[in-house]
Amino acid sequence: MDVLYRTYFWGLGTRIENAFFEEHRRLKELNPQISDTELFDKLFQLAPLNRIPKEELEDIRKRFSNSAQAFHFIDRHFTKYKKYFKK
Repeated sequence: MDVLYRTYFWGLGTRIENAFFEEHRRLKELNPQISDTELFDKLFQLAPLNRIPKEELEDIRKRFSNSAQAFHFIDRHFTKYKKYFKK
């Protein structure tokens, strides 16, 4: 029932957020010593986040110290970034 609910009612932003943080937890569990830079690089290679132009990602990376903060920025400004997430 939970899967059915998510399929019909969760938006694209929620699905991206869930996939992002699931992968974040997995990577941290596999390698607790992973650097923020390496974690950022791996997480933002995930589709559809990898569709954000590299220049914008670099600006985001300069502003935020870790990948979770960067993701929350993108989530807060989802209306601007959703154009990159649509196929």
